Amino acid sequence: MCSRGRWRRCCETERVTGELGPVGLVSPARQHPARAIDSDDRSYFLAYEWLVQRHIRVNGVKRDEISPLWAVTYGAAAGFALWAT
Repeated sequence: MCSRGRWRRCCETERVTGELGPVGLVSPARQHPARAIDSDDRSYFLAYEWLVQRHIRVNGVKRDEISPLWAVTYGAAAGFALWAT
């Protein structure tokens, strides 16, 4: 049995492996990537790409012709979309 203080992680590991076995240590790791990809990355990149594609369509420019100011503005707007999800 672990003592308190700096060995707290050791105690938590022992508790999880005692209750669930070694699988208990990796089961949260399997859930996190799906949750992160679903909410964080997808909402940000979909919002950013939608804004960039709209800019290209409305202004008739190529992707590399979009000014850095617009790119930063679209990134900020996509950040708000990420925050809202």
